[in-house]
Amino acid sequence: WSREELRTLSVLDLRAPGTAALAPSQMAEADAGGLRFETVHRRKDGTTFPVEVTSQGATLDGVRVLVSVVRDATERKATEEALRESEERLALAIEAAGLGTFHAVPYGRMSWSPRCREIFGIGDAEVPDFEAFLLLVHPDDREQVREAAARWLDVRGDGRYQDRYRCVRPDGSVRWIAANGRARFAEVDGVHRPVQLVGTILDITDLKAVAEVAGTSRWAALRAIA
Repeated sequence: WSREELRTLSVLDLRAPGTAALAPSQMAEADAGGLRFETVHRRKDGTTFPVEVTSQGATLDGVRVLVSVVRDATERKATEEALRESEERLALAIEAAGLGTFHAVPYGRMSWSPRCREIFGIGDAEVPDFEAFLLLVHPDDREQVREAAARWLDVRGDGRYQDRYRCVRPDGSVRWIAANGRARFAEVDGVHRPVQLVGTILDITDLKAVAEVAGTSRWAALRAIA
């Protein structure tokens, strides 16, 4: 629209079809205390585009008006949609791979994905911190896991974590776990320290069994040839 054309239009003329009904209530709320909202506007050629509106009531030269800033949100919306699609693809890939995921505060609160809980067989049981997690690890592997975690959190390292250990499920069954992760470091009160841990776990029990059988078969074949 040209400036002259815009001066002949009302707010409702700029709103896309289907959005005009909300305008009166939004204008009243903006006049009363200010409002920030999203809606859809239309161009002169009839095409529409998403906008973010910040509106505030004001009195100018004795006349009550609404002062509004309108931002074209097309690019932001496209970025958000691309991010959403990327996150969905990542979630599907993680699900297809059978990976469990977790994140934690170093030696503090842990959050596990449903698949992670399924692998350890704990359902909705709480795993509030690292020490509680260690109770799920096979007793013979706990010291190894503790040492691997210490290396993971060492600011002199690269923040990478990789370990293989056994867990003991509540039903007594033992599963082999492949764990991988990264630590994020930051300056806190002038000290460089780990502040966040993220990682994945994979149940490799069946893969390990297959590998062991295959290895045994190859050894038997070599003995037979000899």
